[in-house]
Amino acid sequence: MTDDVATAQNIDTSPAAPKGKRKMITVSNALATALEAYNKGDFNRAEAVCREVIKARPRNAEAFNLLGIVLHSKGDTREAIKAVKKATALNGSLANYHSNLGEMNRLVGRLGDAVVSLRRALTLNPNYVQAHNNLGITYFDKKDYERSVTEYQKAIELAPKYAEAHNNLGNALRALDRMDEAFVSYNRAIEIRANYPEAFNNLATAYRDKGEPEKAEETYRKALELKPDYYDAKNNLAALSISQDKYDEALAILGEILKIDDKNIRALISAARAQIQKANYAAAHIAVKRALELEPENAEVLCVNAQVAHDLDDVDGALDFYERALAIKPDYAECYNSYGVALKSKGEIEKAREAFFKTLELKPKAFGAFSNLADTETYTPDNPVFLSMKKVIDEADDPKKDRYLPVHYALGKAYSDMGEYENGFEHYQTGSALKRARLNYDAGEMAKFFDGIKEAFPKETFTNRPFRGHPSAMPIFVLGMPRSGSTLTEQIISAHPDVYGAGEIKMLNFSIGTLRQQNPSIPPYPAMIGELKPGHYQAIAHTYLDRISRYSDTALKVTDKMLTNYFFCGLIHLLFPNAKIVHTRRDPMDTCLSCYTKLFKEDMPHTYDLQELGGYYRMYEGLMEHWWQVLPDGVMLDLKYETLVNDFDEEVRKLIDFCGLDWNDACLRFHESDRPVKTASVAQVRKPIFTGSIGKWKNFENQLAPLHEALGL
Repeated sequence: MTDDVATAQNIDTSPAAPKGKRKMITVSNALATALEAYNKGDFNRAEAVCREVIKARPRNAEAFNLLGIVLHSKGDTREAIKAVKKATALNGSLANYHSNLGEMNRLVGRLGDAVVSLRRALTLNPNYVQAHNNLGITYFDKKDYERSVTEYQKAIELAPKYAEAHNNLGNALRALDRMDEAFVSYNRAIEIRANYPEAFNNLATAYRDKGEPEKAEETYRKALELKPDYYDAKNNLAALSISQDKYDEALAILGEILKIDDKNIRALISAARAQIQKANYAAAHIAVKRALELEPENAEVLCVNAQVAHDLDDVDGALDFYERALAIKPDYAECYNSYGVALKSKGEIEKAREAFFKTLELKPKAFGAFSNLADTETYTPDNPVFLSMKKVIDEADDPKKDRYLPVHYALGKAYSDMGEYENGFEHYQTGSALKRARLNYDAGEMAKFFDGIKEAFPKETFTNRPFRGHPSAMPIFVLGMPRSGSTLTEQIISAHPDVYGAGEIKMLNFSIGTLRQQNPSIPPYPAMIGELKPGHYQAIAHTYLDRISRYSDTALKVTDKMLTNYFFCGLIHLLFPNAKIVHTRRDPMDTCLSCYTKLFKEDMPHTYDLQELGGYYRMYEGLMEHWWQVLPDGVMLDLKYETLVNDFDEEVRKLIDFCGLDWNDACLRFHESDRPVKTASVAQVRKPIFTGSIGKWKNFENQLAPLHEALGL
């Protein structure tokens, strides 16, 4: 759906000039009456009078033209086209009839017919300003932007103060990436007409595309100040807020739209996207389901449905939605990018690469595709992707603008692959600073949270249990810091035929949240622990087991790899005393470097500043040490990444035995599994075991001094 708003006096309502005296004064008066009713908004009266004239004078071309205008205003453009087409057949010498027919054909998507009619109008009247403007809009819709520019310029040459043509010229110039000229055109339109909300909306979108979100927001709000019910500007402002990770702000704006117009497709799509980012999948599903009911063949709706399906671990369903969307709209660059992510999850790495390359072919400034390609590529100095990314940054007016964030992460990986670690780190540092500026993170508040958990679970909690516990041994919790070997660990366990690997599911959070919705007086975690009764624990356990058992009808065990479940180790043991917890560990410097150099899909706000990252790691480490001190023996296994990859066979056997599973050789062939993987390690777990990631931090030793100090090493 377009962000651009083309404006014009699209339909010419002026009556055709009479050729000499009219003998049928009554017909002339009747048409004047119809036009007066039309101008007053009384479309039914205008239509009735036109039809009476046509009944009396079936060859009156002006009556058919005016009837077409009225029908178009009533929303029946296809019938309007028939009426105006009849007018041109009765009198083909009047330019405004052909111009009206062209604009109506454009509005129903008959772009070829529109060009023919508008060109005929200009043949009859080369100085017809409105027809030049409307032909420019038609060429814009056909993506023939050069011709679009030519027509707008002709309109402006004939009418220098034609604000609509200046605005529309800005849209065409922006589509051609002639941004400086586009800004001139938008500002000229506003100079001519200061209260022009469409021009402010388009100017804001140009600021957004240029990577100036603050100016974009200010200008969208100016458009809304002029026109408070301007849905295009509201939708664009919401989309800008989503791109800035301001999801609640976006949802507030979208709520205003949907409260008045619950069929607004753009608002439903954006609401779904915001809810996806907040992991509110139930709300996202409601929005996309409604959008799909309204427009089942809308490619953007199908694409967002695919994103919801993917995030809910239905990768096959996601791929189906993506493929349907791309069949409808083969030039949909953003969809190809998301399709590539889903293909990567499925393990179809080469197909994923093809999708990312297609994204960049269709939209060279779809910079997110560079980031998605990075972990599928080993870069060399002559690598064409590397050269393209380098060119993007070299030619940027300000490479530290937000829009270049994913390019910096991808270039960090590229230079590191080539052994140019100083250059690589510089790009990682720039990308991290841009990302950190978007996020709210308070280390002091986080420290209070960690301390609160330890206070809520003293050793006595487990010697004098408040809840006997559910006897199920189905859950296996794999947890730890990101990039610590957790994806590899889950892939090994889930290669066992009796195990379903559920991935990073938020079912424990969901189960706790469900209890609090039903019992609003219960405080948030961890303060809730002091107030939970046995029935409350039972409810959480029941909800959790009910949800994870839906993943498979045959699996005896299900892995839950929500890494931040380390917050809940004590609660997990109270709920499921027979469940196993696998804690993955890796060298702290390697772990933190790997976090710092990864652009996470979900916000990890502590990972974009080296000192904050080191401080967080120490808080996490302190919490894990607490769990080791208070939990009974045999509940948790510490699995060190370096030991696992260096003594793979022995460590895997220990792991499988700890999980209460019989040995199966498939666990050694984890990389052959076709289960979907959606984490940052998706490319690595499709390969056999390797030791190349051990000690990587030493390549950046000089740059990592703040991290080393923050870790207390």
